[in-house]
Amino acid sequence: MTPRNSIGAQTKPRFANAAFTNEWLQFITASTEGSADGQKAATYMSTSTAIVHGEVTPCAVVPRLFDNNTKAVMTQAVAIMHSILNKVRNRYLCDPAYRALFGFDSRLEELILSADGKDLYAPFARYDIFLDEATGSYVFCELNADGSSGMNEDREVARAMSLTSAYSSFLGNHKLEGNELFESWIDTCISILKANGRNPKTSHIAICDYLECATLEEFEEYRSRFEARGIECSICDVRSLALRNDGLHTSDGRLIDVIWRRCVTNDVLLHWDESQDFLEAARRRDILLIGGFSGHLVHDKRLFNVLQDPETVAFLTGAENDFIKEHIPFTAILDSSRVDINEVKTNKSAWVIKPADHYGADEVHLGIETPQSEWNRLVNKFANSASGDLFLAQRFIRPYRTLTIPLASIADNESGAQMQIVEPRSYANLLGLYVYDGTFKGVFSRLGPSEIVTGLAGGLTAATFWVDCGRP
Repeated sequence: MTPRNSIGAQTKPRFANAAFTNEWLQFITASTEGSADGQKAATYMSTSTAIVHGEVTPCAVVPRLFDNNTKAVMTQAVAIMHSILNKVRNRYLCDPAYRALFGFDSRLEELILSADGKDLYAPFARYDIFLDEATGSYVFCELNADGSSGMNEDREVARAMSLTSAYSSFLGNHKLEGNELFESWIDTCISILKANGRNPKTSHIAICDYLECATLEEFEEYRSRFEARGIECSICDVRSLALRNDGLHTSDGRLIDVIWRRCVTNDVLLHWDESQDFLEAARRRDILLIGGFSGHLVHDKRLFNVLQDPETVAFLTGAENDFIKEHIPFTAILDSSRVDINEVKTNKSAWVIKPADHYGADEVHLGIETPQSEWNRLVNKFANSASGDLFLAQRFIRPYRTLTIPLASIADNESGAQMQIVEPRSYANLLGLYVYDGTFKGVFSRLGPSEIVTGLAGGLTAATFWVDCGRP
């Protein structure tokens, strides 16, 4: 995938996104209020609920602006991938030999088989992609299930952008809609409750995680939305739940009917002994679990390797296998029996190494950004499970790049001083496609100055707006 900031003369324009971005940038640079706009947005963000690990989310002053053709590509990507994943999950449940391909911890395998219903898979997920907006080609980076987040960041950054004169000027030429990721999830949950014979008005939903890992401001926004719909909702630490004769209770004694599981499974395994009341309630089906443990098939990065395995090829259609070949990068377990370790070392710019079961870009290393001696050391450290964790080698995909401006570079929200508009810089894009019960619902737009897009490497969150078309 070749990065481009605009559509070249030889490429027939397919998307208007680059033109929209250039238009927004022109409004920023032409405005006499540019730095004051930045200060307004920064002041809003400084008191917003877009807080991750105690810090306000760094964001861009240029949103990602998507047209109807982009929405169509994303909608199709979600529909096909979700259909494939349902087939994989169904085979996992019924075929012990196929389960062995994943090699999950025996505790997790038992939970998937005993605690999951058979009719709902990954009701809440985010599929991260690299999309080339000049050609429409895309490649999946990774998939996320129950621990997916970013919805509140998207909402708050979009509100901050709506305060700027660039937003007002752009709105004078176009129709704009942001994502809607809160009420649409409440609607999805209500549908799930009704499909399982439960009355939403008499149900008590607990949003559950290990709270030191949680995005609490985001949870609180969902809690308030549930309660505004007349649905009782609590935010609970998994370890605080108590199983009694009549069912699972919160720490203050309230009976729980439904759990929206936000805790990722590797955290469940880490806190195994402390989580047994919750796990036993799930096994006994005392609760309706929104986000069953089979969602780990989505979260675990070895999924890409399994999708390319002959066992999977055999039960997918020809069209589905062609989809995987086109949109899933080659992925292999970083083991001498699975991949040429010397080739991974010597051709480092072609490879990424990453753990199968971490999150938050932890221990993800790009050969293209790593000196050779350090890359050799990392490959040796992680190959053949030498570190104790399973690592993968994956073909590197160069992200599509767009021009943007960090909000922090044009406003100082501590002193209130206005700063000069800086020149736009090229940033790599990573787009997270939100999926509610198999349906595409919006995009979490992130950008990074380097090839790896993460907050730890100067990453930014951008607002997402749908231009001259309705949102998903």
